Amino acid sequence: MAIPVLFFPQVLVGASLLVFLGIVFYNLGHLKFLKANPNESQISPSSLTTFPKVSILIPARNEEAVIENCIRSLATLDYPNFEIIALNDHSSDKTGAILDSLSREVNNLTVINGLRLPEGWMGKCWACHQLFIKSSGELLLFTDADTIHHPHSLKRAVTTLFEEKADMLTAIPFQIMNSFWEKQGVPLIHLLIMAFLPLAQIWRSKNEAFAFACGQYLLFTRIAYERSGGHESVKNALVEDVWLVKQVKRSGGKPMVFNGIDAVSCRMYDSFEGVWKGFSKNLFAGVGYNTLGMIAILSLFAVIFLSPIVTLIALSIANPFPSQLEFIPPVLNIIIALLIRTLIAWRFQLPVISQTIYPISIMLFIGIGFNSIRWIKFGSGAEWKGRTYNFSKN
Repeated sequence: MAIPVLFFPQVLVGASLLVFLGIVFYNLGHLKFLKANPNESQISPSSLTTFPKVSILIPARNEEAVIENCIRSLATLDYPNFEIIALNDHSSDKTGAILDSLSREVNNLTVINGLRLPEGWMGKCWACHQLFIKSSGELLLFTDADTIHHPHSLKRAVTTLFEEKADMLTAIPFQIMNSFWEKQGVPLIHLLIMAFLPLAQIWRSKNEAFAFACGQYLLFTRIAYERSGGHESVKNALVEDVWLVKQVKRSGGKPMVFNGIDAVSCRMYDSFEGVWKGFSKNLFAGVGYNTLGMIAILSLFAVIFLSPIVTLIALSIANPFPSQLEFIPPVLNIIIALLIRTLIAWRFQLPVISQTIYPISIMLFIGIGFNSIRWIKFGSGAEWKGRTYNFSKN
């Protein structure tokens, strides 16, 4: 009875994994790096003779550990025409004092203090909206306080934006990961976008279901940002970056995604607690607070990534001398899963060894998913940086 019970389901799992592997190969061919560092004369369109002014906008709340490195990296950009505006969002640590000190050193840095958070707004969206109001650039770069920017990064991003005739550009930074749980948790983002979302459809299709952006690096033309409604149009979105893509598409704009690991770096979280809370904040919100949808995704991950291992264990326990046929599907499925994780790790320079123990990250993902539901449905809401949010529609 072991073969009909365990063999055929694993064949179906294998077919699913092959589909996801196909999406990975598709994305490897379509996810490009930012353009090489240009001269001013190389920028397109040809009528553009100078680089347009860029407003670099940084919301900062309790970022004393990282904000100085971010600002100093931005100060070294070789872009000829930009301003930096940082907003101190009611920080309770030394963020404000550090920004004030830097403003006396960095000539094009302006520091503003955030206004009280209005009802119905997500803190980051409100901060970004205030930054936009203070900005004067033809282009707007929203970037996080924990990012580090290569000197050529802005020139490359602006050149790419114009050459691709895009209205919005997001770059996926190199993710700095030092602890064990960072290496298990952070690469889940790469898995989700590379194995489950045909990225080229973000800019080729008008369907808003094809949407992804990395809030750590968002570059807009001012015209497209205003036309989309900006952060005000997504003011209660916990995953505002993805919803901004939907808004840009809805308003007729062209968003694009690029690999930015050689231009920008970021350490997203620095502990298990950071990984747990950070992803719990975003995961359920990312599926529009759809409980059945969230459970379906978590179940899918369990079936395709964990069931081959469980099947192998069950076969070994049930039959000390199993036939080779029984073992083929789950073993092949594990190999395909490892190939998926290894290819993604190679493209984004993630720690490959950590991907070989992928069942730990999958179980972490499932745990975070249920915790994300718990926070919203049964708790006070998503917690982040001393604030609690619950914009779900119960």
